Amino acid sequence: MRSFKFVLLVSALFGLSTISLPAQAVWTEPINPIPSYGINIVDSFFNTGEHVSRLEGGPDVKPGEFPARVLCKKYGVAPCDNPDWTYSGYFLLPTCTADIREWCVEGLALSQSGQRVEAQYIRAVESELLSADPSVDMPPGASKSLWNVPGFKNSSGETTYATYVMISGHKAKNSKFAINNFRAMVIPYELRTGNVYERAFTEMTTTPNGQSIVSIRGSHPDCVWTETAKCGAIVDFAPGVRAELSLRLGNNVTGWMMGRLEQPEISVTPISTSQNRLVIKAAPATIPKFYASVPKSSANETVTAWVKKTANPGTDPNVMNVLANNYPIDALIAFAPVVNDMAVATISTWSVNSVDSGMGSRCLNDSTRLLGLVTTNALIYQGNAPGFTDGALDYKVAGVHFNPDKSEFSGQYNLTMRSDVARCLYGFSNAPLQATVTVTYGGGEAKIATQNMTESDGWLKLNAAGFTFSAPTIRVKLSQPKVEPAVAPAPTAQPVASAPVVTTPAPATKPKATTITCVKGKTIKKVSGVSPKCPTGFKKK
Repeated sequence: MRSFKFVLLVSALFGLSTISLPAQAVWTEPINPIPSYGINIVDSFFNTGEHVSRLEGGPDVKPGEFPARVLCKKYGVAPCDNPDWTYSGYFLLPTCTADIREWCVEGLALSQSGQRVEAQYIRAVESELLSADPSVDMPPGASKSLWNVPGFKNSSGETTYATYVMISGHKAKNSKFAINNFRAMVIPYELRTGNVYERAFTEMTTTPNGQSIVSIRGSHPDCVWTETAKCGAIVDFAPGVRAELSLRLGNNVTGWMMGRLEQPEISVTPISTSQNRLVIKAAPATIPKFYASVPKSSANETVTAWVKKTANPGTDPNVMNVLANNYPIDALIAFAPVVNDMAVATISTWSVNSVDSGMGSRCLNDSTRLLGLVTTNALIYQGNAPGFTDGALDYKVAGVHFNPDKSEFSGQYNLTMRSDVARCLYGFSNAPLQATVTVTYGGGEAKIATQNMTESDGWLKLNAAGFTFSAPTIRVKLSQPKVEPAVAPAPTAQPVASAPVVTTPAPATKPKATTITCVKGKTIKKVSGVSPKCPTGFKKK
């Protein structure tokens, strides 16, 4: 019998546990005048600097070489009129209008306790714009959209919210643009004014080693948007609020998604041969923030070795930004002892983006519909869909052990996958699935985390939470009970003259699934099914 295995690995050094702390909307890196080595783990959906639509191009280079890039004001206009160049585009989506029907933001709504209010569009942020070019399938590049939601005050007391939806893609030599990624955020804000703020803009700069790059200037770390003397300062959602974002996207950017969301509901509906309507409903997730620095004069061998391995050759960096979705476990191992394995803050985030599937199966290559969604509040995580190797779905997360108040941080992991995708992967029939969940720890008392797995309406849903030990390993197997073929009873001789016997079958009743708990030493398994049995070596608790 084939089985479905899902493996969640949490770093042996750093546990995940529940967040009960109030989140703060933004965290600002402290100013440290002492020459130091440090890391700032940056969530891939948060404060990435991609605040402005931009297009850049340049000639192809050999593998391993850094390409020289030119900032383009418009495609097809010098210097960006060379068809032999490759181009990279980052496009903030506009709101949908009568004239803009593709690659746009349809709307925003907030809900709480059964009340739902659609947002009122205020305006677009002042920014650099990019004109669409249908001849090469290049979409328009707009700016962030500002909204008002009457009756839904954020933590500042205002009812204002920003949507940040960016798509990205590339144009190869003598080809058209291929859009292959998107990210979306809903961010509450309050208006602040002052001369310290300026409108974000793009410009060409040169690195110390002489390489030309495109940079974004004028943005402020406390602001979701900036204009001259204006800032949309990032604040929190009110407790219990869910955001609903509706988008029109090309059907080649759906597939698998990753989110900083809680209790998500996502639907994908085709609206044309090339466009889907994507609707995302969810509450924001609370994410730990990690920052650590140590004076260079007192840095230990682990820290200095990591810096030497990671920094650009010939540089002596101070604090380096590290992306959470790159699973930088070596960085965390090096710097966590500096801050006693503790987060500096917790941040509320509502974000979702597409991820590369790349899982080696034909069952996972369909980008025209939503195949699966992974959400987690872990500090660091794999930035792609769960890997499919050796008949198993593998996914890794890790994090610090403590919240800023020294309480244990509690991790959450949620996987939603189409039932037909699971059946395609594992060769299952349409018969009901049953699950076996195992939670084991490298040492100490075994505890079982909160876990739940259901299958309904064509979706398989797994959630696991409450990882309170340093190294929990969660394995979820999906299987189907073996159904023995029915044996017909032997015919009974009937008198020739008797009337035919007509039997009415009893109404069929659906077998009721039950769950039992099995133990073997410090290992606990929960087995669900119609007639669940403990695995060999385990005893029913």
